[in-house]
Amino acid sequence: MARQHKRIRSIFHNRRQFTRANAARLLDKTVDWVDKSRFSRENGELLSWEEMILLAELRWPITEIDRALGSEQASTVPALWRLVELSVRVPAFKAIALELQAQRQRVEPSDLILWGIDVSFDEAEELEARHPGMVDAWSFPYDRRRRGAGWVSRCTEE
Repeated sequence: MARQHKRIRSIFHNRRQFTRANAARLLDKTVDWVDKSRFSRENGELLSWEEMILLAELRWPITEIDRALGSEQASTVPALWRLVELSVRVPAFKAIALELQAQRQRVEPSDLILWGIDVSFDEAEELEARHPGMVDAWSFPYDRRRRGAGWVSRCTEE
C-alpha cells in the first residue's frame, strides 16, 4: 500500500510528461494497458500530466487517491474535487447490496456511488455561481484558465 501511495503522489505532485514505460511503471500496469487506455495521442510517445491523472483515476478508486494524497491535496487538486462526508438514508437491503458489491469489486461503497454520479459541463457552469470552484473541479486535471473559459475538457472515450 505504501508503494502504491508513493506512485499516486508521484503522478499527482510532479507536473511533467511521462514516457509510456514510466507511465506503466507508475500505474503498475503494462505498456499495452497504457496504450489501450490512453485518452489522447497528441503527444506521441509521451503522456501529458493531465492524461496521467485521468489514467490514475481509471487505475485506482478515488478513495484510494484521496488516501494517498492525504493532507497534500490542498496543493494538488481543486478544493471541490476533494472527498467530503455525506450521509444518506437508503433501505437496509440496498445498504447490504452496496456493501456486497463493494466487497466483490474490492472497492469502498463510496466508490460505487461516485461512479454513478455524473455532472455535465453545463450543470457545472450553472452551479459555479453558488459554488465557486465547481468548473475547476469538473475540469480537473485540465486548467480551464489556460484553455479559455468555454473550453470543455472531459473525454468520454472508452
